[in-house]
Amino acid sequence: MFKNLPIRWQLGFGFAAVVSLFVITLLTVGYLLAGLTHEVGEVNDNSLPLVLAVDEMDLSRSEVQQFLTDVSATHDPAGDKDAQ
Repeated sequence: MFKNLPIRWQLGFGFAAVVSLFVITLLTVGYLLAGLTHEVGEVNDNSLPLVLAVDEMDLSRSEVQQFLTDVSATHDPAGDKDAQ
């Protein structure tokens, strides 16, 4: 089909195909990047505060565990107040 066309038209179609593929790829990447930006915003707004709260609770748990370990090791009931 393309063999009957002049070389000028063959090169033009080839160049147009490459440019079209490049533009389609750029549009697809742009669309996916916009979606990724939206999802990162959702993580920052919703999930990150929850993760920070869980981290703070884990630190509190560790501190209470340390106080209770000290009470059991020293048999000092005053350390129980710190755990409370």
